[in-house]
Amino acid sequence: MPLASLVSAKGSPGVTVAAVALTAATHSPEASRAGGVLVELDPSGGDLELLTGAHSGEPSLLVAAADLRRGVGGEVLAGHAVEVVPGVRALVAPASARVAGRAVETVSGRLGTEIAKATGWVLVDAGRWEAHQPTADRLQGADVVGIVCRSTAPSIAHARELVPALRSRSARLAVVLVGRAPYGRTDVAQVFDIPVLGPLEWDMRGLSVLWARGVSSRWLTRTALGRSARAVLDELGDLVDSGAPHRRGSDQR
Repeated sequence: MPLASLVSAKGSPGVTVAAVALTAATHSPEASRAGGVLVELDPSGGDLELLTGAHSGEPSLLVAAADLRRGVGGEVLAGHAVEVVPGVRALVAPASARVAGRAVETVSGRLGTEIAKATGWVLVDAGRWEAHQPTADRLQGADVVGIVCRSTAPSIAHARELVPALRSRSARLAVVLVGRAPYGRTDVAQVFDIPVLGPLEWDMRGLSVLWARGVSSRWLTRTALGRSARAVLDELGDLVDSGAPHRRGSDQR
């Protein structure tokens, strides 16, 4: 079960959307590892309920944190993950930063054994990451940490500044590029000394279909977001499997 944690730097929103799209892509028939679950570990507060409209009472990350704190048996991911859009299950963080921060601190040190029980991908939406955060160790155990980066000059610059601090947390880093303008993948790859994956298309039509209808063969094959999410997931899988620097692809503009 590969574990990929997604983070962002200043000026690079979109981690939650990227995490949902990649989790949806794990349900593609062509995916090398079937299925996946999303864990929202954003200490600034969760966005999943707000973005998807899903509501199931108490945020499931709080319930999972309580069980982990008490040492309650059972499979936490399978038992507490809720459907946020059809076909995508997640541990949902509370919207309050104060409450979410405490839950993330509780879960971060205890979730490893639960992730080991998973049979498919585990995607973590770790939100904006900074080394001085009390919850900075929420990346612990990730097979790969993906820095979600928009193809704009400010986003690229801030993401590049994040790389040195992240190197001490994970041996395997990659940039998950979102969008292809004004800078394409080859342009962005010249700035980084880590693999650049994507781009993940910023496709409003595909996003609307995902929120409304969830995972479907139509979304996976007929929307730019679905097709690009499958491609980025494959690249993440290759990176996890190889343990070697990922081959940088050609510009896709």
